[in-house]
Amino acid sequence: MTSVRWPAALLLLVVGCGDDDAAAPAADAGARSCRALFGAAPVYRDCGGDEASCAFHTSGAYNTCGEICDQLGAPCAGSYTTIDGCDRVSGDLGCQHPAGEHICVCLRP
Repeated sequence: MTSVRWPAALLLLVVGCGDDDAAAPAADAGARSCRALFGAAPVYRDCGGDEASCAFHTSGAYNTCGEICDQLGAPCAGSYTTIDGCDRVSGDLGCQHPAGEHICVCLRP
């Protein structure tokens, strides 16, 4: 009888396989992520959210947050000036303030 020696890489590959079809944690059940809802915004960067709204940095298109949220199927809740990121450098400018770069807050649909 001959013994079979499996290459270590194959063994690691088999051992490293996880259950990719595992259920989502209960806290995420029924809620879509901000990225899933608003990730199609121009140059999207997630800035957080809660159960009612999502905030994201967007740039590259001179639009209002009202237009961006509307295009993504949600009402706008506000907009803020930023400099390349999620740090707000202004108060709420409203949804009709056009800018090439800003943080938009959209209500979850």
